[in-house]
Amino acid sequence: MSTSLITGLQMVSKQAKFVMVALGDQPFVTTMTYDKLIEAALTTDKGIVVPAYRKKRGNPILIHAGYIPEALLFTGDVGGRELLSSYPKDVLEVKVPDEGVLINVNTPEEYARHIGRRLARHLIRTALIRK
Repeated sequence: MSTSLITGLQMVSKQAKFVMVALGDQPFVTTMTYDKLIEAALTTDKGIVVPAYRKKRGNPILIHAGYIPEALLFTGDVGGRELLSSYPKDVLEVKVPDEGVLINVNTPEEYARHIGRRLARHLIRTALIRK
């Protein structure tokens, strides 16, 4: 995990204030969540911004560019979460109504299962609204 993070961080512009660390296996994170995290990062003095759905922390996270030098030293199965545990007082949890921040999808079957659940919830909400 650290090699992927480091590869991305090495490409970040020196003018960047924050870096968003988003995982490729989380296709259900909504654009509203991304917007909410960015807005929070730009209006807080905290250096790490993380979404929370039902009190569980998820992804993506935003980290202040000041943490990049430290993150470039990570090795092994370590990513942005390492910063959360190292700097707990610098973490801002942003409550989001987006279960997608917790869902990792690793196979086509998992993707299909999650799509089916989302469709079922949508149909139920639509039916309740029409009543």
